[in-house]
Amino acid sequence: MTRKDRLYKNVQKMQQEKGVKNSNFILTTFLLPYEFEDFSVAFQREKGIWIIKPVASSQRKRIFLINHPDQVPLDENLVISRYIDNPLLIDGYKFDVRIYVGVTSYDLLVAYLYEEGSTRFATVKYDPNGRSIKNAFMHLTNYSVNKRSHRYARCDDPDVEDFCNKWSMSSMLRLLKSEGKDTFSLMMAIEDVVIKTLLSVESQILAASRMFVPTKGNCFCLIRFFFIFQIEKFILFSSEVYGFDILIDDELKPWVLEVNLSPSLG
Repeated sequence: MTRKDRLYKNVQKMQQEKGVKNSNFILTTFLLPYEFEDFSVAFQREKGIWIIKPVASSQRKRIFLINHPDQVPLDENLVISRYIDNPLLIDGYKFDVRIYVGVTSYDLLVAYLYEEGSTRFATVKYDPNGRSIKNAFMHLTNYSVNKRSHRYARCDDPDVEDFCNKWSMSSMLRLLKSEGKDTFSLMMAIEDVVIKTLLSVESQILAASRMFVPTKGNCFCLIRFFFIFQIEKFILFSSEVYGFDILIDDELKPWVLEVNLSPSLG
């Protein structure tokens, strides 16, 4: 699940079994170089901007946008996905949301979604014009990218939640609600895609865990990795914590971009 290639394949399998309509929270994706021909066919149908990422890397290393198959490198393992060109904006800036999820069992699935998360902003106002695709500060939202921008604004006051390039999730939701947006339905939709993402890998993780701990309630109930996860008043004794990176489009539809293992909590 925390590898972008396997995340897509697991969700693709769910789509085949349950239907795309009920599992449409991952963008059209192809694995490079093996599925380059399939991508080329799809590109002819869906011309526009696509985004290329490494299959198993964090902090948005080597992520870039393309608008023609000739720009696609074929000398390493990558994933290429349809780019969301209608993101929800705040003050003209693109953003994504980091959701923290603790999983204590896959047999039966038990997951806890922390009530607070973070909202991470790009540092250049969004422009859908294809000529801007090389501007990482406009299209990417991760701190590791935008901290290099001279426009990056940092706030070290823990009591300020809606200033600079990183907000709390709750402050973002308050703003959207003040603009008349249905934030309750938005959070229900986010919880839905988180649950479905976990369900897409449930059987694989459960089968693998039973090879090592062949008892009911194994895997995460017998706590292979044990630690205390604490943020403010939230304490979760968990076997694993995931960071879900979610982008919201202008129709308030959440899309799972990636899932991070042992994510940064800052």
